[in-house]
Amino acid sequence: MDQPEDALAQAERHVREAEGHVAHQLRVIAELDRDDHPRAAALAREVLGTLQRSLELARGHLRLEQEARDHGP
Repeated sequence: MDQPEDALAQAERHVREAEGHVAHQLRVIAELDRDDHPRAAALAREVLGTLQRSLELARGHLRLEQEARDHGP
């Protein structure tokens, strides 16, 4: 049976996943722009903004977990 992730490992995974979502959304936007779908691209950019904010939050959480690990018992 797999060991549960500790808080730091989970925070690291969340950052990696969020970075992947942002990268994917950037590819979607590029494709929509290339294929001349301006309305869809605009909506995709709104989603990108949300994904980027989520990534910022995940990175903030990771920093907190790293600091807790560095200053823990």
